[in-house]
Amino acid sequence: IANASKRHVPEYKHKNYIVQFGDCAEFRDIIRMHNKKTGYAFLLDGIGRVRFAGSGRASEDELKLLIDFVNELTPGLKASKLTKGKKNDDTSKRNSNTRQ
Repeated sequence: IANASKRHVPEYKHKNYIVQFGDCAEFRDIIRMHNKKTGYAFLLDGIGRVRFAGSGRASEDELKLLIDFVNELTPGLKASKLTKGKKNDDTSKRNSNTRQ
């Protein structure tokens, strides 16, 4: 599975790519990933600090906030193009978001 996953990642990004199998309770606790049944998204800045953390399905406002952070951290990248034409469910909740 790990090798198949890496085939979809450009080789120059392999040093920044991690696939973890098995229990990693200490790591999950450190980054507050307590729910094993939900997805998590983290946006890191250029030196590895978490600038945004979210879990579950994002609302429109949360998605806009994430896109704003991406645009702030990556001048020239048009993150808003990624969501053009997509509709998100506003009833879902996200556990946290962090901007440092």
